Amino acid sequence: MKSGLIAVAAAALLSGLAALQPAPASAAPVIAAGVGLAAPTNAIDFSEIALANNTPLTGQFAGLGVAFSGFYYNGCPECVNTPPSGAKPDISNFPGGNTAGFNSLVSMSFDTIMSDAAFELAFNTATLTVSSYLGAALVETFSLPSTSAWGVFGFTGSAFDRIEISHGAALLLDNLQFNTAEVPEAGTLALLGAGLAGLGFARRRRPA
Repeated sequence: MKSGLIAVAAAALLSGLAALQPAPASAAPVIAAGVGLAAPTNAIDFSEIALANNTPLTGQFAGLGVAFSGFYYNGCPECVNTPPSGAKPDISNFPGGNTAGFNSLVSMSFDTIMSDAAFELAFNTATLTVSSYLGAALVETFSLPSTSAWGVFGFTGSAFDRIEISHGAALLLDNLQFNTAEVPEAGTLALLGAGLAGLGFARRRRPA
């Protein structure tokens, strides 16, 4: 009887844990195309908050769910608009039109766990690496060859709360889109709780 209780509780626990696992991560770069997320729940084109050109970005957009590091607001107003559909203002990894004064590592930190994110990038010749993280853990990464290019890039079907872009040259970013990861349903949490409770009950019934 005791072993049967343990087996049932363990099965419930494993089922609950499996249901809580995020979907497999998948990097989804889309090169030279105007296609981002199909129906994003959040979108920022950087016109939502007016800042002075070349303002270093930190938490100014936190009310919209994201904070930035290493970026400048409209750091190059004289540069072309970020393809394929960007328009000023955008954000850049360099200030004042000085493409030589770039930050080689920039990031976006979200206020909750995301399942998808996409953004338009235009970048000068150098290898570009985009990585997503959940806390300190690397979730997914991809690199693009050392060439000037533009397109829509991002991650889908994943679970992350930060994106880092490493690039050895100037870049522009616009039209950030993102979707919040789904919260586990109450039934999943109840199943997980039942498994834990069952294991605890079976252990208490074990003879001394």
